[in-house]
Amino acid sequence: MQPDAEAGPQLGGQFRLAGLQARRSQILELIDWYERQLTRLGVSLLFNTPLDAHEITGRDFEEIVIATGSQPSGTGFQRGLPGQDRLPGVDLPNVWSVEDVMTRTARLGDHVLLIDDTGDWRGLGTALEIVARGHRVTVVTSWPVLGRYLQRTESDGVARARLKNAGGRWITDAVVKQWHGDGATVRSHLDGTETVIKADTLVLATTNVSDTWVLDELEEQVPALRPKVIGDALAPRLAVAAIYEGRVLGQSI
Repeated sequence: MQPDAEAGPQLGGQFRLAGLQARRSQILELIDWYERQLTRLGVSLLFNTPLDAHEITGRDFEEIVIATGSQPSGTGFQRGLPGQDRLPGVDLPNVWSVEDVMTRTARLGDHVLLIDDTGDWRGLGTALEIVARGHRVTVVTSWPVLGRYLQRTESDGVARARLKNAGGRWITDAVVKQWHGDGATVRSHLDGTETVIKADTLVLATTNVSDTWVLDELEEQVPALRPKVIGDALAPRLAVAAIYEGRVLGQSI
């Protein structure tokens, strides 16, 4: 029997958080289907079982696959400001990640400013979730359109219309230069002008960083082991990449 060790109480990781966004519950249905298929195929699901390098090497595995996902970077880096590695003010207590919002860890104020650096559901979907909870939201994105990578999907236009009808606002072709705790300095890419937008909370929909601590331990303790790495643990991307890599790897071993 092949075990699947999950650090948390459920399957899905970042994908499950996406399924918690407004009108995306079909993702949760897909994850439930995967779980039923894994059980049918005899895969042992070990929940709440984070394994370190010592525990992994102490078991008799023929193959080791690292699919530990990713975590928020916490830096506020925006690709529209490539020379600024860290957003000034990102360490203030009212700055949260998308993951914090979707797990309801974040303490959101009345007006939320959201940086959408990814141009996908992380930004737009989280903004919709925020307004659904009764908060005001303003999205700042360096892309020329909100939801840049949704343009070739059936959600293009529809999701933006829902956000606008719910009172959401957005500013395109712009970046956040600094978070002040009670607002942000926003610079336009179009003419270079800077304005201050008042807000109570900053939410970062930015690119995550791979969670590699288990891999790092294994490489240090057993350099010859060579585990296979897939999904966000390899490089943070969309769920389709992780699903594809998992399928290809599963067919090869």
